[in-house]
Amino acid sequence: MKKLLLIFLFFPLSVFAEEKELFVNFGYLSGLNRTFINTDDPVLIQSASETERNSGYSFIGGFFMNAQILEKFSIQCELLYNSKTYYHRSYNLSGQNKLFRIEELSVDFIEVPLLFMANHEMDRKALHFFGGMSVAFRSRASYFSSIDNIESGEVIRVKDNSEPEFIRESFANLIGGAEFTILTDKFRYLFDLRYQYSLSPIINDKELNNFSNPNPKFHTVSFLLGIFF
Repeated sequence: MKKLLLIFLFFPLSVFAEEKELFVNFGYLSGLNRTFINTDDPVLIQSASETERNSGYSFIGGFFMNAQILEKFSIQCELLYNSKTYYHRSYNLSGQNKLFRIEELSVDFIEVPLLFMANHEMDRKALHFFGGMSVAFRSRASYFSSIDNIESGEVIRVKDNSEPEFIRESFANLIGGAEFTILTDKFRYLFDLRYQYSLSPIINDKELNNFSNPNPKFHTVSFLLGIFF
């Protein structure tokens, strides 16, 4: 399955390469993610009187190959290490037992995006708008959850999994964004802002689900800086 997905991502470049000469550039980019989770369940504790969602900051970085097909159109393939983290806290202060719950999720991926870019050249600068998709394969995951009684200090339940079975191993994502490049006498730099929506739920098997949300998906905003070789 993974081989078929990779073939699908790189197939367009091979088709264009047979028809005409490509202008190919390579480079490196890295930056920060800010990750949110979409869920069908608005709170972690039923009838919670207060809830707090904290999007996590994490690292994203890797290499890219950009092939200019036409004057105003190019295709960019990337190989990225992508880490996503998310924190969620909620309180139930209205019931007989005043409860506090916290969940923390961290997942690292090896990700292969394929982006289609529309280019607008401006002297030694360029603006690029892009959209595409990616496949991501889980390399590491961790999950922590606890429920505490606020008044007594009693820990009611704790779950701490370094490799949770309910987190799926591969994800499909949609990507859209913009990139600004500057050409200097020595190097060409890029500034990239992108949004990624996961088509795949985080949960692999709902029967094994330790995460309180029934159908969560990643939403990620990324800011990256890069340089062309």
